[in-house]
Amino acid sequence: MAAHIVIRGFHGFGNLGVPLLEGPEFKSTTLDAIWWEPIGARSYLVLGNSSNETVHAEIIFGSGAKQGVDLPPFATQTKPFLYGSDDGPAEGRISFAQITYSGTPGTLRAAGFSTSFSEHFFDTIAFVDPKLSTESALYANGLHLADASGHLLVKNISDTPIAVSGGIYPLGRARSMKPFPVLPKSLAAGESVELPLPVSGRLDGAAAWLESSGGAASMIAAFSSIEPTHRMVRSVPFTDTRSSSALTGGYLWRIDGDYTSTVSITNIGGSRAAIAGFIRPNGGKDYKIDTKYLEAGETAFFDVRQIRDQQIPDRKGVKLPKNATTGQFEWSSILGDGAERLVGRAEISSLSLGAFVPLTDTNCDCPNSAVGAFVDPVDPFVPVGGETSALTEVEYRNVCNDEQSDDPFDALLWTIEYPDILSLTKGESPSIMKGLAGGVSDFSTTFTGETWTFSPTLGCQHSTATYPLDGAGTVQLPTSLRVVSSQVISNTWLPSCLPTYFGITIQINYQVLDQIWCQSGLG
Repeated sequence: MAAHIVIRGFHGFGNLGVPLLEGPEFKSTTLDAIWWEPIGARSYLVLGNSSNETVHAEIIFGSGAKQGVDLPPFATQTKPFLYGSDDGPAEGRISFAQITYSGTPGTLRAAGFSTSFSEHFFDTIAFVDPKLSTESALYANGLHLADASGHLLVKNISDTPIAVSGGIYPLGRARSMKPFPVLPKSLAAGESVELPLPVSGRLDGAAAWLESSGGAASMIAAFSSIEPTHRMVRSVPFTDTRSSSALTGGYLWRIDGDYTSTVSITNIGGSRAAIAGFIRPNGGKDYKIDTKYLEAGETAFFDVRQIRDQQIPDRKGVKLPKNATTGQFEWSSILGDGAERLVGRAEISSLSLGAFVPLTDTNCDCPNSAVGAFVDPVDPFVPVGGETSALTEVEYRNVCNDEQSDDPFDALLWTIEYPDILSLTKGESPSIMKGLAGGVSDFSTTFTGETWTFSPTLGCQHSTATYPLDGAGTVQLPTSLRVVSSQVISNTWLPSCLPTYFGITIQINYQVLDQIWCQSGLG
């Protein structure tokens, strides 16, 4: 089960959204947050004790002020942010806070909000456990970078200086396009800065990564922007993607009223990756998202409202019901070896309500597991000179709920028993089988993929498995034809022959009677 609470109209115009997280999603008793706020805004931290014992917390504010808090069992307290001097840039400032607490990891839950009535500004403050980071890089995607209001923030949470660099991939970039660089910046221990953003009109919906020279858990980062017309604030924290949970994702969606729900999935690895999934409406058939290949740095973008309103069918002709308003979006890495690097993010927004909800993952930690493979049809039939399709598919099992599904894959190599009888194209799905000469020929290929298992003690484990795909193609010469129609299309006088003789070209349309196919020809 997963849940996300949103309080709409908080303080009259804000939208406060907080996910419900399980205890295992915390590894330490430290929480950090960084956010941007306009001058005149005030921020508040909300602390909750999820245990039946008193918890002591120490808060270090970005101003340098410190405060101790004792939370009784299951108590919640709201603490105003302690500011120092308000001197700073006229357009706004960086704020941050660190909380350390007693008890076991996950005992203390922290969130917050920042608000300014004069600026019609409201933003949710998201705290993260920095020890969840296992690599030196952090990632985010679906960023709204088209407006000049964007702020890319980073904080050195280590005890030593670090250098931070990175890059930004535009949405739907061409393979040849290089990412826009984020210029390197040196940060002293504990320092926070705003990184300059590249100037380009192609960056809305972009993905970004930041690399720290200090290694894992040495920085936190966040991005914030303000939609200029409706003053809707969009803030996104950067996350780690080293674990297998980054190879799968699940999100809630709603598209009633003027709500939109979008999902962005970016390949932040160095090689090609593939994804597949489902859009599951609450009522109606599941909508299948077939295999989609992503080059390095490429982003797949899904707009659930657009798919519904335009009645775009999936491969089996299923469409989202016209009255669908809520449901789930699920995706998983497929066709890989476990080394893929993907980052996914979803958001629900309403311009009229000024509502923006960046959604957290609600899926279990394991990608879909390959359990078999097959060719469809297994015994394709084709005439000499004709062609047909042979779809290569992998059978997958959802490790979380045991649901099975099929997804196409590109066969890169075929073994054909008699290559003079038939041929099969490589590197595409479906493969095209061409009939070269009458006869029957076996053909085969293999699929190598990852099988995944999950246990509460070991977590997500994977191994490699190879599955054979076999078929037999029949190529046949026609033995019985029926003339459907004929038409003289040219008469040519041949003077070397008798005066009454003409050369005649006739178009004959014929049907093959001993096979279920038709063809037109000239004779």
